Amino acid sequence: MASVIPVEKLPTLHRLKELGASSLLIRAYYGNSPVIKRFVPSSLGGRPRTSDTWLLDPVNGLHANILWSLYKHLGRRADLNRNVISAEDLISVYDAYILVAPEPHLDINSAQLAFKLITCCRMKELKCSECSRNFMIHHQRRSSECHYCKIQKERKSECEAA
Repeated sequence: MASVIPVEKLPTLHRLKELGASSLLIRAYYGNSPVIKRFVPSSLGGRPRTSDTWLLDPVNGLHANILWSLYKHLGRRADLNRNVISAEDLISVYDAYILVAPEPHLDINSAQLAFKLITCCRMKELKCSECSRNFMIHHQRRSSECHYCKIQKERKSECEAA
């Protein structure tokens, strides 16, 4: 791995740091060169999620779907051979997510993990049985309704019980 970061990559590296990317996420994109070790402390951004079970939660799943929809809407293409999206695409999509999500639920590290899970087939795309929209779902989840419809049903039943 080269010990010098190309000048054109510096704005991306700085933006990842601003968004709270963990040192592990940054090193995944830029390697573990001495320059990166000095520039990115190992404690930066805390510890990213490594498990995919957090996507079983409907709210997390809904937000992962928002990210995936933005990714597709922006015309981005994942490198499916490497199961990653570029750092630039991750930043573009995450910046759009922050603008459209009323209360962003995922941090940049969780967003990157969601994309990794989608591209490595830990998630699959289905059509919702309630609203007929396409949505991404964790491969272990058996429901055929999207996260939004599931959350709406839960809220409705909570209101009726009160």
